Amino acid sequence: MKPGKPISSPESYRPISLLCSPFELFERFILNRINPIIDPLLPAEQPGFRKNRSTADQVCRLNQNIEQAFHDRQVVGSVLLDLKAAYDTVWHKGLNLKLSKQLHCNKMINLIMNLLFYRSFILHTNCGQSSRPHNV
Repeated sequence: MKPGKPISSPESYRPISLLCSPFELFERFILNRINPIIDPLLPAEQPGFRKNRSTADQVCRLNQNIEQAFHDRQVVGSVLLDLKAAYDTVWHKGLNLKLSKQLHCNKMINLIMNLLFYRSFILHTNCGQSSRPHNV
């Protein structure tokens, strides 16, 4: 539960997502297959979901830019965005187009898109209640 939030509100709780082990392994195989193709195309400024990168890298980069601007007697600005549920709101047609331009393997692209498109979830409470399946 999030501190300072009402117990009765669903937004007060942090959900966890559990995948079955074979599915996690399958996702890892796909990532290992496409990562050498996709990773070099991503800008260095994008640390999310990348090996050996984190938001701490971004904080360091921002700090360096501020210090350099101060040293050069320049003004520096920053815009910080927090995109709520950005991972859950991926534009699937746009992703499909980008994957087709980079991967050149229709079977892999169809597999990835099917994995994204046909995902669903069930909410379970600690009282033993469950919801009906919802599409992601």
